[in-house]
Amino acid sequence: MLSFSLENSMRIRRYPGALVTAVAALVAASATPAFSAATPNSSALTVQSVTADAAGQSSHTVTLVTGDRVTVTPGPFGKPGYTVEPHDAKAKYGFHSYDDLKGNHFVIPDTAEPYLGRILDPQLFNVTQLLKDGYGDSADVRTPIRLAFPAGTTPTAPDGVTLTSVRATSADGYITPESGARFAGALRTQIAADVKNNWRKGAFLGGVSAVAFAGPVDAPQVTPHYPMRTVHVHVIDKDGNPAPFATFAMYNVDDVFRGTTSFAFAIDGEGRVSLPEGNYSASMTVYDRGSDGLITAQRLVSVADFKVGPADGTTPSITLDERTATTQVTASTPKPSEYKSTTVGWVRHDVAHPDLAIGLTDVAGAVPYYVSADQKAQVGTLGLAVGYHSAAPEPDNTYSYDLYYEHRDGIPADLHYRPSKDQLTAVDNRYHRDVPGVDAAFTSIATGYVPGGTFVSGDRVQAPGHHTDYYTKVPNALIQVETSPTAPGYGSETEGFAGDWKPLPTKNSHADWMRGTHVPTFDADNSGLCYGCRSGDSMVFAPLQEGYPDNYDGTYYPWFVKPHLSLDVDGTRIYAGDSTGVLVSGMPDEAHSIRAVYDRTMTVPDELHGTQVHTEWTFTSAKPEVSGIPSDHVCLTGNSEPCAALPVLTTAYRIVGASLSGQAESGHTVLDLTVKHQRYADQTPIRTVKAEVSFDAGATWHKAEVKATRAGHYSAKWFTPRSAIGTMPTLRVSATDTAGGSITQTVQNAYTVTARH
Repeated sequence: MLSFSLENSMRIRRYPGALVTAVAALVAASATPAFSAATPNSSALTVQSVTADAAGQSSHTVTLVTGDRVTVTPGPFGKPGYTVEPHDAKAKYGFHSYDDLKGNHFVIPDTAEPYLGRILDPQLFNVTQLLKDGYGDSADVRTPIRLAFPAGTTPTAPDGVTLTSVRATSADGYITPESGARFAGALRTQIAADVKNNWRKGAFLGGVSAVAFAGPVDAPQVTPHYPMRTVHVHVIDKDGNPAPFATFAMYNVDDVFRGTTSFAFAIDGEGRVSLPEGNYSASMTVYDRGSDGLITAQRLVSVADFKVGPADGTTPSITLDERTATTQVTASTPKPSEYKSTTVGWVRHDVAHPDLAIGLTDVAGAVPYYVSADQKAQVGTLGLAVGYHSAAPEPDNTYSYDLYYEHRDGIPADLHYRPSKDQLTAVDNRYHRDVPGVDAAFTSIATGYVPGGTFVSGDRVQAPGHHTDYYTKVPNALIQVETSPTAPGYGSETEGFAGDWKPLPTKNSHADWMRGTHVPTFDADNSGLCYGCRSGDSMVFAPLQEGYPDNYDGTYYPWFVKPHLSLDVDGTRIYAGDSTGVLVSGMPDEAHSIRAVYDRTMTVPDELHGTQVHTEWTFTSAKPEVSGIPSDHVCLTGNSEPCAALPVLTTAYRIVGASLSGQAESGHTVLDLTVKHQRYADQTPIRTVKAEVSFDAGATWHKAEVKATRAGHYSAKWFTPRSAIGTMPTLRVSATDTAGGSITQTVQNAYTVTARH
């Protein structure tokens, strides 16, 4: 699986259930009653309970009327990403997407494409508008539709539609996320019948003449008045005949805001669109279909340039011919691999706004993809961005390839790619699993932000185990990987794992996933959110549920965490409650001592290690004079004054030599321990680090020998007796810095002891 877009990312998921989004956001929970607490300078502190919730406001999901789920998430550069989960994971699929001039993003599945505009309202696929008006983020949402029927036809509900009112020639109803798959099935049945009937006009879904979105729609955008000319559009299919239907777009390449038409359609090979004079480009996505109506290939047809001249009594015309899209996107990889998907961004830049990319994005899942190649723009520029994903031949799932190529000056004649080993970088992903001897299937989604756009790939992986991702080397690119369980027994809201945004490796590297021991942290990924920070008189203290500061991934369990947090300022208790964080307002300018105690218990299925953690922090907080976090980051206090990260200490644990199931042999045991301040905080020198281990749930403790190995890292050594075999020891770590800050952390069930081999 792979997808790409120029301004956005579209991701294709082929597994059941929803993936827990990886980007955490701070959202207010039901607020505790505000109260005042006396401090030495008599300031009043207002305290509100908050939570760093991985399923909060950072992402939103809308289910289209075809049952396909589109999830919108923020990207690292302020560009939203669009993830598509097809309603049928086993079917071959196709999507294309585009933005209109108002900034609305449309995602069109192949099941809707034959009827778009002439029967199906495009607004049914306007993801931006649907989310804006509240038709998302819920399994109970009802997308309102209005059906039209010819006179004399008895209004009846197509499969998947529930009617709420019926009139002589129309009916109102709705489609739910659950029923959308049935509506898509009805569309597929209709497509198969129409293919068999050579697309001759017949009854549609039992007599429906139109399906319209019945919710609110933004008012039409007012555009300047230009003298218009009617352009005659001829659409030819791959057999040389007039295409029974087609949707296409026209782009003004002098000025995209002067007459661009993002959506128009043709019937029986003929279409008309009114355009001002000027230079234009055109594109359309078409699907080849078998006798059963299912897609067998996807094609991007385009015309680089055509001109609409002044009125001279003739009708200007343009031909969009499917027979020009004959160059297939293919690749040869160093190791044998099977093709999984292609994603292509067709990119056009106008003269007036050369930095604004216009065009469309296509995603083809496991079907051939063809392009109108060997083109170059005469006005503005034309480019093509290609993502190609392949994986080891079945049943081997130990490696995959994600190839990305960008063509900025036209579309080349040859779209076959032959990456050599030195053009690729390998990331060895090590998937850990707490339960020994029990495999679990996961879907791993890698999102890459590259200079020309984004690409996304996905693979089915086994844990415990290894999976190597081979990427083309792309300078100045970022990558994030997220993993979700697909094994039976996991619910849709069970667990999700996500990595930091990191530079796409240019050298071979490795990444650990789901590796214990899990402890709270403040080091969020590069989404630009600060969870422990101070701005003006406001302070937010909200530990993330999981995280590995020295690794690719942080893990979030918002549904399975039982937290309790208390906060003291100069010895005065200002908050205590079952929350993962607080927002404090009214903090004095001067530095005051703060003590936080956080207990977190997880009840995650199949999670054994680090399920109970007790952490105590002490630190000081004063009003920052200058910002300590990057300018593109967000201080979640909501204050516009300079923001600085709180000087809290964080930890990370790795038992050297432990298996992928978190098992370590008895005898000499070594802990690779990370102790450092959270990212962007003042890195006050660490004064002391101590570690202890208990083999009897804390009844007795054994001191470890601790030595510094490199900045922020320590080696803690102890001897594990044979009597501890089969147990899960408890770890206790304490550290102080030279400014008086400290952390004391007790981790129960840190790992499992096994016999020596």
